[in-house]
Amino acid sequence: MADQSQAVLLDVPRQEDPSRPPAASQLRAALPYNKRIGVTIFAGAFLLFQVQLLIGKYILPWFGGTPSVWTACLLFFQVLLLGGYAYSHFVAMRLPPRKQSFLHSGFLILSVLLLILLSFYWTSPITPGSAWKPQADSNPTLLIFRFLFVGIGLPFFLLSTTGPLLQHWFSQNNPGASPYRLYSLSNLGSLLGLLSYPFLVEPNLSLHTQAWFWSLAYMLFAVLCTAIAPWRSFVAHSSQITPLQLLHDHSFRPTGSQQLLWVALAACGSAILLAVTNIICQEVAVSPFLWVLPLCLYLVSFILCFEYPRIYRRGLFHFFFAVMAGVTCVFLLNSAISTLASELAVFLAVMFACCMVAHGEIVSTKPDPHHLTRFYLCISLGGAIGGLFVSVLAPLIFPSLWEFPLSILATGALLLLAVQRDPHSWWYRSLSWMPLAFLAGVSLLVPAAVPVLGVKILLPPLMWYRVFAVLLTVAAVIVYCITRRRADQSPKHILTRAISLATLCVIALGFLLEAREKLADSVARSRNFYGVLAVLRDSGPAGNYLFLRDRMTNHGLQYTNPALAHEPTGYYGINSGINMVLRNHPSRPVRVGVVGLGIGTLAAFSRSGDVFRFYEINPSVIRFAQGKTAYFTYLRDSQGKVEVVLGDARLSLEQEAARGRLQQFDVLVLDAFSGDAIPVHLLTREAFSLYRQHLRSPDAIIAVHITNRDLDLSPVLSGIARDLHFSSIRVYRPWLDSFSSKTDWIFLSQNPASLRIPEILATGRSLPASGETPTWTDDYSNLLEFLK
Repeated sequence: MADQSQAVLLDVPRQEDPSRPPAASQLRAALPYNKRIGVTIFAGAFLLFQVQLLIGKYILPWFGGTPSVWTACLLFFQVLLLGGYAYSHFVAMRLPPRKQSFLHSGFLILSVLLLILLSFYWTSPITPGSAWKPQADSNPTLLIFRFLFVGIGLPFFLLSTTGPLLQHWFSQNNPGASPYRLYSLSNLGSLLGLLSYPFLVEPNLSLHTQAWFWSLAYMLFAVLCTAIAPWRSFVAHSSQITPLQLLHDHSFRPTGSQQLLWVALAACGSAILLAVTNIICQEVAVSPFLWVLPLCLYLVSFILCFEYPRIYRRGLFHFFFAVMAGVTCVFLLNSAISTLASELAVFLAVMFACCMVAHGEIVSTKPDPHHLTRFYLCISLGGAIGGLFVSVLAPLIFPSLWEFPLSILATGALLLLAVQRDPHSWWYRSLSWMPLAFLAGVSLLVPAAVPVLGVKILLPPLMWYRVFAVLLTVAAVIVYCITRRRADQSPKHILTRAISLATLCVIALGFLLEAREKLADSVARSRNFYGVLAVLRDSGPAGNYLFLRDRMTNHGLQYTNPALAHEPTGYYGINSGINMVLRNHPSRPVRVGVVGLGIGTLAAFSRSGDVFRFYEINPSVIRFAQGKTAYFTYLRDSQGKVEVVLGDARLSLEQEAARGRLQQFDVLVLDAFSGDAIPVHLLTREAFSLYRQHLRSPDAIIAVHITNRDLDLSPVLSGIARDLHFSSIRVYRPWLDSFSSKTDWIFLSQNPASLRIPEILATGRSLPASGETPTWTDDYSNLLEFLK
């Protein structure tokens, strides 16, 4: 469209103003100014994304380290980004250049003065102190918004205005030049800001140092941005209105339906970004290096589509999208094949396919630069809508992470709508290869869906799959030959449209089957800020049992047979290290603290006079494990006294210590690292110093459960033991039986004699004391180096 505008301009004779310098001279004079605009846009985008990771990591421990903390942060950033784009659109359309300069520079100066003032009250200009930590009964999302608004609200808002506002200044100063390459430069700055954080900034600088460096860099940015503000009218404004400007105002104004399509496509890209980030963080840990992966691909799709629009070829990326959507269906229907590597590959690939399709269709219909602020406003509005859907609406209406498949299906539907609007797209052509591709895809999807449908297969699964694949291949070849031969005799594009719609329907059916399977196996389900929980029923060698699951991680099981219901099972079975410690503990009665309730299995070890105090952040876990209507009865059947504290364990222990209520534990069990998101703040030197305050004596034991399929946390515990002078021993039991799962426990004590339990000595081994592993602190942690 911009090319058409320039072509029209070439056909209109222009009258040169003798008072103005020649065009070449104007261009040379404008180059330094344009370079400063490019540098400022790049710096603003770099700082914008750096502060997201920095502040997200800073507040993560305050809210239990759950994945929803980061998605809530992303929602806040998207809403504030929308505000920044709306401000840019208003300023560009309503104010002359001189007033734009005064207004924007005034805000920049105000933000710098605010940072300087806050530096006298906080540990850094952007990190509020511990007085802002939440209470157990507070709304986490609202508190996160309040914290972010106070800490970085104004600086982030002004950084978000940099891209569209400075591109408008560039466009006004360089009539006829396209400013969209500056948007690619902005995304490049964002990408480098993301990549540099987990690999350069996080491993080498403490959070306190990061916050100060960022604050100083922002002040330099404010000076640079103020210096390039248009304090005088643009060169283009001194001339009379040109035919090109008339063309802008009338012929090339975006229609309402076009703007709605931009908003919808941008919303799909944002929704799939947050949904995939949520899934990935729930599987491993809530850490910047995992936040970066989806965000980087999201930005790469913007860079490719805006900077290299020829890369986005509909035939290639639409086919790639359909293939990845089908592969995702197969993957979800066969969860047994999932590993960390396969999950990352599939989820990130389908997210990239969705983003390329959404952003590619947006860029293919981008308007003339005269309307760029409106264009960016539509994109940011869509991003905020997608964020609201995933972060706020989806947890209220969906029992599971259904926003992930729905985002894929919505992208597919919008894709068909976009190609239908373009008379030159494949929607209006006859593609004879589509039946073959469709049947080949179905041949992969149906075998995965057969077990879910409950169909009894007479042949072994592998043989049945081969027979089915051969039959479908023969059918596909026959259909391909028929459609190729009759392509000229039948109406064109009818078959193409039918197969496109059928493909979307088949993918939707696959996702529906996967959702039905999960609901059918569930006795109860719950979803809230802290995750998705399901109580499931299954059977084993010893009989039927119920178990609690959070995605792919089990959090305990209990047999329904009353004779076995009191037996410790799973991670706490007879072969586990914690079973050996609690069964052979010399003190009676014993006082035990447990971080992480699960289904309350450890209460089975209590005897008369014992006290077991559980700390649990998720109210749904407590509801499933405690009370008359609970699905698990370990807490109810406990012989000793059971106490359950709602809230983050570390914050609760800090508040108890501040009130002088030290708990005097004989054993403190840390059972929050067996899977899903790892609460890193429970594994720092400061956290273990706090735990030590709540121990009864140097003979007390800290038991840490580190069974995890993706992370090896033993080096972290080795560093803690070295720095705080704990003796340590590790008990790893890799075998399974009717009551025990594979378990990995580490025990720490200030008195080595406390760990000399015969069973522990026979099966355990000392942790290697390595001086190379840095100790995690509240200011420093790095999960990347401990991935298995």
